[in-house]
Amino acid sequence: MLREFFEAELGPSFIFDRVMRSFISNGVGRTLGDAIHEWHSTRGAMPKPIAEQFELNRFTRRWHAEHPVGGRAELLAAWRVYRSLPEDARGPA
Repeated sequence: MLREFFEAELGPSFIFDRVMRSFISNGVGRTLGDAIHEWHSTRGAMPKPIAEQFELNRFTRRWHAEHPVGGRAELLAAWRVYRSLPEDARGPA
């Protein structure tokens, strides 16, 4: 129900990312209007670093930046090639 509210107010691109989950869970006394304001105020921020253990997520972010119109099949093919390389030959994920 909460997700439907935010999607109706903010559009289909709304997600409960780390910032929004934290805002909601630590939000005693805050209103839904405050949450909408938080969403808008944090959207232009630089992407947060992805932790080292989430190699696929880091690879995906970098790959999409380099291939903005690339599709899922292309991404997964590139991931398989990347993972087939020895670790010292891979470069950044």
